[in-house]
Amino acid sequence: MSSDNDLKTRMRQKAVRAADMLVRRHQALLVILYGSVARGDVTENSDIDIACFCQNPQVSQDVQTFEGSRLDAWIYDVAALDPQRNDFLRMGGGEILFNDGIDGVAFLTSVQARIIQGPGELQENTRNQLIEWSTNMLQRAGGDSVEAHFRRCWLPCELLEIYFQLRAMWYLGSKQSFKWLRDHDQESFVLFQQCYRFPGDMVLIERLVTRVITIAQ
Repeated sequence: MSSDNDLKTRMRQKAVRAADMLVRRHQALLVILYGSVARGDVTENSDIDIACFCQNPQVSQDVQTFEGSRLDAWIYDVAALDPQRNDFLRMGGGEILFNDGIDGVAFLTSVQARIIQGPGELQENTRNQLIEWSTNMLQRAGGDSVEAHFRRCWLPCELLEIYFQLRAMWYLGSKQSFKWLRDHDQESFVLFQQCYRFPGDMVLIERLVTRVITIAQ
């Protein structure tokens, strides 16, 4: 446990130093740390995910190796600071590392509120299309052609996002999705885990499709 805490501390300190560098390089007014380093579920291979909001930025991204870790910094114009943007949902649970006159707290609070609220119920036609696509893809995954094998690998990956869409929840990427499933729907988590562990097993894939689309009906 202490080694995990040491890693979290080291990565966060590294992120702070990266933020200082980005402020100088891009004249940032607001710097937000998000992702695994901010959430605390960091590993040795985790990226440092940062969003910088600047006046008239010259680039849209600054990707580099910083002190041995991949730094993935997105550079936005401060005018883009809108919590209604769906691509900013990934900043939920983020931490402000630098703030110069921008109400970053209100921004992150609004983002988190949107995550909790969810995207709203799907329209019936959209819901039916997702269910129909899943069942059709399952049928087309049978057989021994290269296309069938491809679909057997592809379908379980697509089903992860569809699971959350059908339940009126935001899909926030695989890492957070697996954590939510582990905590709230263990049966579905195990099915996803088995499908990824034994790719191409049609029995498991069929069970997963049924699980994903039936609970939502």
